[in-house]
Amino acid sequence: MRKTVKKVLVVLMVVGAGIQFIRPEASNPPEQYRLESDTPVPVVKILRRSCGDCHTHSTVWPWYSHVAPVSWLVRNHVNKARKKMDFSKWAPDPHELGAICREISSGAMPMPSYLWIHRDAKLSPAEIKLICDWTREASK
Repeated sequence: MRKTVKKVLVVLMVVGAGIQFIRPEASNPPEQYRLESDTPVPVVKILRRSCGDCHTHSTVWPWYSHVAPVSWLVRNHVNKARKKMDFSKWAPDPHELGAICREISSGAMPMPSYLWIHRDAKLSPAEIKLICDWTREASK
């Protein structure tokens, strides 16, 4: 039994070391559009704090985003987030503005799994109201 456990542990260690060589790209492409150009400063600060790591090209890649298999999950989330809404190359559109309010009001964003580590990204009811008021005003 002990030999089997040791063999399994050795195999797991070898596989764990081997998967470190499978590295998806962690990039921050140049920004094409700056959200700050026509968005109120308080809203920009909230969006940057709570949404910026995934929905901009200013992603901060923490140490764990370079360790497989967590790196695969983090990079997948960022890539999907940028495809859905990328503030770095985003021009306001009434549909997207409404989506922002819906996503944060429902608690879908920021993702609960993101909030486990980034507690400062949690939005207060006042911040949600401020962003939703901005999205309604900007869609007019």
